Amino acid sequence: MQVLLIEDDVLLAIGTSKLLERIGGHQVFITADPAEVLDRCEAGIVDLVIMDLNLQGARWQGQKVDGFMLSRYLKAQCQGIPIIIVTAYCLPTEQQTLLIQSGADCCYIKPITDYEAFLGVMAQLIERR
Repeated sequence: MQVLLIEDDVLLAIGTSKLLERIGGHQVFITADPAEVLDRCEAGIVDLVIMDLNLQGARWQGQKVDGFMLSRYLKAQCQGIPIIIVTAYCLPTEQQTLLIQSGADCCYIKPITDYEAFLGVMAQLIERR
């Protein structure tokens, strides 16, 4: 699976990427650049997106962009690509609201501690595609 990991915390991105590659056997591309995200998704080389909601300092076409905006745009322009949003700033009771606001398919609260379960969710989302 070609996974696009959109994360502005470099250390967290590298750690998550390594675990997804080793445990799941997936190819992971890391970026926090909205233009690069859109290019890859529109080119059809992404099977699944894992996106941080915060995205400190991310800008696209001169405007600040966060994971909510980027997720909604991807859902509109690159239909069919499953999106898992991840955030450290959310209570479990707020997950449904985040899904509605972002248009994403699934929400996880960081840190991800059970990678086997996370990989299972990824597989389910791909199967529904």
